[in-house]
Amino acid sequence: MCRAGLLTANPWRLCPIPKCKITDRYRFSYRSYQSLHGSPQPVRGIEDIQAQSVFGILVTELHSSQLSFQCRSVKLEADNPELYIATLPDERKPWMQRLRSTLKSNLPFGFEETMSYGMIGFVVPHKIYPEGYHCDSQLPLPFINIASQKNFIALYHMGIYADQTLLNWFVAEYPKFVKTKLNMGKSCIRFKKPELIPFELIGELAGKMTPETWISIYQKSLK
Repeated sequence: MCRAGLLTANPWRLCPIPKCKITDRYRFSYRSYQSLHGSPQPVRGIEDIQAQSVFGILVTELHSSQLSFQCRSVKLEADNPELYIATLPDERKPWMQRLRSTLKSNLPFGFEETMSYGMIGFVVPHKIYPEGYHCDSQLPLPFINIASQKNFIALYHMGIYADQTLLNWFVAEYPKFVKTKLNMGKSCIRFKKPELIPFELIGELAGKMTPETWISIYQKSLK
């Protein structure tokens, strides 16, 4: 149990007690039904205390000048790209923001940015492809996702997975921009050192496939 004190206007503040820090990717969870400031309503989360906060809250005591919290590790699910980046460790934020901006600046018209599978995603919206993703038609057709994983920044490109010509081009071009070995799975490009991300190459990759081209390749892959 830690005496965290009253919340301030900064939702990113850390619990002042050692070993009870709230890291960027975690939140407090609701557990107590005690009321705030004498209100009979139970505390339902930090949203009731502070608008636009990204944390839930675990209230265990109410004092006249301070609240007590108990820390608990529960992964935060961001509901928009800005919030996703805001919750990242400081050393990852500029690289993820630059990667996001590179994709937004170079992707052909028609792709839309959203949150997809807990990551920042660029998709073909239903207004262009009403059928949606075959795994779940309620979801738009995914194309590119980026994520800050524990040990690397990842770029997931569905086009590379489905188009051998595009894959061959990327693999051939990569050594021209980065001297280290390409770390890549079927569709996932991993960057363990963010400073080595070839943003120029990523921008060129992003611009090589239109939504219409991706839809055509995707539909053929389903047959």
